[in-house]
Amino acid sequence: MWLKKLIFTAPSLIAFVIIFIFCSIISPFFFTDINLQNILRQIAVNGLLAIGLTMVILIGGIDLSIGSILGLVAIISAMLIRAEVGLIQIILVAIIIGMAIGVTNGFLITQFSIAPFVITLGMQFVLRGLCFSITRGRTIFVEMPFNVDFIANGDIGPIPFPAVLLGLVYFIIFLVMQYTVFGRHLYAIGGNEESTRLFGVNVKLVKIAVYAICGITAAIAGIMNLSRISVGDPQAGTGIAFYIIAAVIIGGNKFTGGRGGLYFTIIGLFIVTLIYNIIILVGLGYYVQLIAEGTIVIIAALLGREGKQ
Repeated sequence: MWLKKLIFTAPSLIAFVIIFIFCSIISPFFFTDINLQNILRQIAVNGLLAIGLTMVILIGGIDLSIGSILGLVAIISAMLIRAEVGLIQIILVAIIIGMAIGVTNGFLITQFSIAPFVITLGMQFVLRGLCFSITRGRTIFVEMPFNVDFIANGDIGPIPFPAVLLGLVYFIIFLVMQYTVFGRHLYAIGGNEESTRLFGVNVKLVKIAVYAICGITAAIAGIMNLSRISVGDPQAGTGIAFYIIAAVIIGGNKFTGGRGGLYFTIIGLFIVTLIYNIIILVGLGYYVQLIAEGTIVIIAALLGREGKQ
């Protein structure tokens, strides 16, 4: 089993090693403690988004609303911090918001048999509109309490705390996906939804649960994003869904569902993050970043098409 996974991930692993070596050569600042820690901090928010999205893609779905969930949760969390609400309450509110949005996405997709792309695209616009309505288009600046600031900026020894938190969440979800009936149902639905339904699996319920988890991970990413930049920005997370989708697919997961896992996603995230990091280090500018982002999305689309053949 592990040999099969290694074979499937070999191309992306080789690509990661080549990119890592290239980055080390092209910039003297790449292989430094500060930059490597920055990479781990950068990957944490995207990694949380990618966890839920990986599960969605495994069942053959898609969720374009994750960036807007991130933005909305960051804004509401910033408002709660201003009202001096405690961290535990903020996390609970964020989880409820993310779960409610995810359940709504899953319910509309399953009950009305509408394409996930359409539902989640519409939800993306609805939530983004809420972000601008709540803030009236302005950013919400907050004086970050220590416990909230620690989420994105703290360290446990030499390791950034966000990387530890991401690793913990990944480990929990990995166990769920690999060693539970629910996890087996994800792969079965992505492989052959109709056969899975005939075997007595409540496909609609599983899908709703997956979208709920995706909403929750996006909400947690929203809190981490707020902790990192100390503002509730109505534009936070705009366009990030395509970036995350690209990372998930480049790692080896397939658009068609049924094949992949978090180990693929981790590799894809590191590949994409290293590319962005080296662009910043060598000072190529924002326009080059846009070109790189578009190229990454196109490559991901081509890889996804390969999975359909």
